[in-house]
Amino acid sequence: MTNVSKTYEKRVQSVYIVECISKGQSWWLADWEGDPGRTLVIENAKVYKTEASAKAAITRAINRNPTRKACQYLMLVQIQVETTLSLKGGVG
Repeated sequence: MTNVSKTYEKRVQSVYIVECISKGQSWWLADWEGDPGRTLVIENAKVYKTEASAKAAITRAINRNPTRKACQYLMLVQIQVETTLSLKGGVG
């Protein structure tokens, strides 16, 4: 007879990317050098672990290049759900 117990653990995490819309074109903050570092490919956008770090990145982008104040900045939230199944027990 098999005596196995199952335990599910779900972890939900929010991460953030920063989009800038300027003159009708979108770009995203990226993790490389630039004024600020940016990309036209959303998959290459820098991922921030907290809302505060995303807001700080927007502030740095504006402070380093004041013309960036004209951009409309959006923080996009991505929800990541991770489910883990643990099995304990065996054949009895």
